Amino acid sequence: MGTYRKIYNSIDIRRVALPYMQELAGKYGETSYLTTIDYSKYEGIVLEKIESNKTLIVVRPVGSNFPLYASATGKSLLSGLTDEELDNYFEHVQLIPFTERTLASREKLKEEIELIRHRGYATTHEEMGDGASAISSPIRNYQDKVVAAISLAGPSQRMMDQIPYIVPEVKSIAEMISKVL
Repeated sequence: MGTYRKIYNSIDIRRVALPYMQELAGKYGETSYLTTIDYSKYEGIVLEKIESNKTLIVVRPVGSNFPLYASATGKSLLSGLTDEELDNYFEHVQLIPFTERTLASREKLKEEIELIRHRGYATTHEEMGDGASAISSPIRNYQDKVVAAISLAGPSQRMMDQIPYIVPEVKSIAEMISKVL
């Protein structure tokens, strides 16, 4: 095993991301998530979260799974897959619409993933029927492979006005975490 690989394997992404997540959640008063892909189920998995201190919040427990195609962090994670890996994902996952906003067709989801690759962030607005909106950006390792995603999520009525301010901050934080990895 090479030196870089040894160092990389010793880095705990949760420990690296936690202070940034706390800063993000504290500044905007919403919940921040760190997620990755559970390839055994072709779903996202929550690695860490910092909850909002407000009464109405978006909550997914640490360790819980969620559909990649209907969440901001999931779409950020999908943006890091190669076209071959993405085709494999589509072969194993049934795209079920949760709401009329859910991107439940391969073509529309592929278009969205291309857009995310280009602009460096993903958004969702009530795609899972939970009244939530989120902004996410992919986190890359030293080999430039997407290994995780960070997001800020909250009730849509609070998030909508803040999105223009949150997007550059989430992207910047993902880039800072990526530099450490």
